[in-house]
Amino acid sequence: MKHDSNLQREIMEQPEVLQRLLKMERPAIERVAAAFKERTPRFMVIAARGSSDNAARYGQYLFGAANGLPVALATPPRQSWMGQQSLLYPNRVSHRTF
Repeated sequence: MKHDSNLQREIMEQPEVLQRLLKMERPAIERVAAAFKERTPRFMVIAARGSSDNAARYGQYLFGAANGLPVALATPPRQSWMGQQSLLYPNRVSHRTF
């Protein structure tokens, strides 16, 4: 099937890409799920910048709906992606270097 745009092609690829990602990252997903169950958080903050904001918005919906948690979105401070100590350090679950 011919797609008229890159956007349409990428949308049509999403199911296959998601399936591949879930298969490849299953061990990491299971570790995060176990830590989540062990810690029983009362809330969640998802930090994202750029195009990751779209994924964070969806994550906000999923974590809120599936776990009944209040989920906030935050923009990480510049320090976090410039290699400096984050003000959120003690509460940080994971850190991604950009």
